[in-house]
Amino acid sequence: MTQPDPVFHPAFDIGAATLDCGVEPRTDSYDAVEWPDYVPLVDWSGCEPTPDQAVMNRWLTTRPLDALAILHVGAGNSSPARLAASTARAVDAVTVSPHELTHARGLELPGYTVHLVNKYSEQFACALTGRQFDCILDNNLVSFACCQRHAERYFETLAALLNPDGIIVTHRLGMRFILESAGVEKVWRLDTGALRTIAAAYGWQVAPFAGLHFLGAPSAVAGLHLAPSPATALLRLRLRAAVLPATIRMARSFPAGLTGTVIRTFRDKRTPTRRPHRKPHLQNDP
Repeated sequence: MTQPDPVFHPAFDIGAATLDCGVEPRTDSYDAVEWPDYVPLVDWSGCEPTPDQAVMNRWLTTRPLDALAILHVGAGNSSPARLAASTARAVDAVTVSPHELTHARGLELPGYTVHLVNKYSEQFACALTGRQFDCILDNNLVSFACCQRHAERYFETLAALLNPDGIIVTHRLGMRFILESAGVEKVWRLDTGALRTIAAAYGWQVAPFAGLHFLGAPSAVAGLHLAPSPATALLRLRLRAAVLPATIRMARSFPAGLTGTVIRTFRDKRTPTRRPHRKPHLQNDP
């Protein structure tokens, strides 16, 4: 266990009470999350993409991916890699799930590399040292944040990994989800205003569009050309139309008996319908 840093000075303030939990994030923190009667929290390798991920995937298909380097935080079933690996220069993903790692490697996609690492850890900050990405996908930026310090460490790592003209892509559904049953503070349930407060600390702007939220340098966000036009109106409709079918497909991909629970509780996204017997120290994105 690491000791809290007495000289830690937060870069932003959205009201978090726990500034430094004093526990270094690990991947094995998730070993306790194996409850068959709950919505999956860690291993999504056999599930369809969540609705927010499905919208991000649909947006990805509208972009020219040639020669881009893409980082997907939370490998899941590797759906972004399956969409982009044939055209992108490289696709990397991180996961805390050994099952997702095995699944991803079994796909044998060209240029696809998966790292077993907790995104809030120092290990993640070092794993991709020297790399630069044009697009970083993470639908749950701080949904599993244990404290301010480790959340900031993650954003600092993203800032180092992001190309000057690169963008970070997230989604409102994932922003609004937190794992309260594991003690994640409600302040990490982000709205656009809170996300802008965080982004400003790293010199980024935030551009919301059809549930998606894009973060990056002002020039990078402006380069997305999201101003009202017939083309962007059509794209907005296409992205919003992806949510309901994705919810149904995702629910059907879960083990028997979970489908109704998934649809009934999806407003809180993956929140268990009853409290687990154990409360693991969760610190990463499935």
